[in-house]
Amino acid sequence: MKRAFLSKIKNMLRIYRRNPDRLPDGFKNSYVQVNKIVLFIIISISLSSCVKMVEEISWDVKNHAPMLVVDGAVTNQLKNQGIRLTLSSTYFSTDEPVPVHGASVRISEGNNNYNLIESLDDAGWYVSDGPFAGVPGKTYNLLITLKEDVNGQKEYTSSSTMPEGLDIDSIKSFIYALPKEFEEASNTKIQDSTILVVLYFGNEPKSPGNYYSAKIYRNNMLLMPSIKSYPYWDDSERNGAYTNYMAVIRNVAANDTITFNLFSINKAYYTYIDAIFKIDQTGDIYSPQGPPANAPGNVNGALGFFIATYISTGKSVAMDMR
Repeated sequence: MKRAFLSKIKNMLRIYRRNPDRLPDGFKNSYVQVNKIVLFIIISISLSSCVKMVEEISWDVKNHAPMLVVDGAVTNQLKNQGIRLTLSSTYFSTDEPVPVHGASVRISEGNNNYNLIESLDDAGWYVSDGPFAGVPGKTYNLLITLKEDVNGQKEYTSSSTMPEGLDIDSIKSFIYALPKEFEEASNTKIQDSTILVVLYFGNEPKSPGNYYSAKIYRNNMLLMPSIKSYPYWDDSERNGAYTNYMAVIRNVAANDTITFNLFSINKAYYTYIDAIFKIDQTGDIYSPQGPPANAPGNVNGALGFFIATYISTGKSVAMDMR
């Protein structure tokens, strides 16, 4: 079966072979790498489809008491930073998460203390009482004290150090066709028909061990609906490079405005996203019954994550390469 897939993939790649002279300035040197990215995406999805056809997993589904779920961040952007508090639901539940009211939430760094107040318009969403911006290299501590305990616990703590970060100078966006043969080869129906390749320029930190995630917007609309679909990667192959790239399979049209938000994250959050990606996406990612185990958060006694992250943004108009 794998040989058949690889044979299909080789045929698919021919679709992307174009005259390099037609490519925009600054993109020609990265043309080969972009083709590799396109090929890598197709191989990854194809092989994962193979696994799903032959592997069957059964889970032991039991009832568990609700747990606190923490979802929050401190960023380098000057704004009111926020933390969301909810209660977990059972794995197969389709109900909206229950917000946690009346908690005392505080973020501290050195002698700086920031109190977070629950929003009157968005239950369970706590925002700092004043704007502040996180600083790379600084460690931010989170303290949550609940009005009522959850499973006997009222106080929760976490900490996160903001990484050095990558500042984007500019980006370029390119559209490629998703090969029609892919649907036939993988026995799956693909709603998206294009591959969006984003080339972003900026000095990647020279020290190894950097991790990234991204949010991509098409005409101010987020292309990826949740953390389950956010792209994430490390710098193991591009450490210290000025030109970097990534690609996603999403429907994009020529001249669409693409906004690329790059998040410099720590290894713990990278591991957390990776765990969520591997959890079956038919249920609640924060369920205590999630297979095979919960995503490894960093809040003691709770699910979810508190992250200090460095954000950089680039914008461009999508160019059609089909």
